[in-house]
Amino acid sequence: MPKFAKLNGLPQEALKTKGLQDPFRYWRFDMSAESTPEFTARLNRERGRWGWSWSPIVKATGFTAME
Repeated sequence: MPKFAKLNGLPQEALKTKGLQDPFRYWRFDMSAESTPEFTARLNRERGRWGWSWSPIVKATGFTAME
């Protein structure tokens, strides 16, 4: 897990810089420099807010991950 934390931390720090924030804002991207637990918690809140999951939609399309 330490390697993942380091790899996750580098882009998180970069997202806090004005050099990356300005272009993202220009293109109206919603960006977030969240830790893995914060991101997981936000996704869970969003699922609860919308009251549904993408799973049935993705399954209905027949989409499968390619290896």
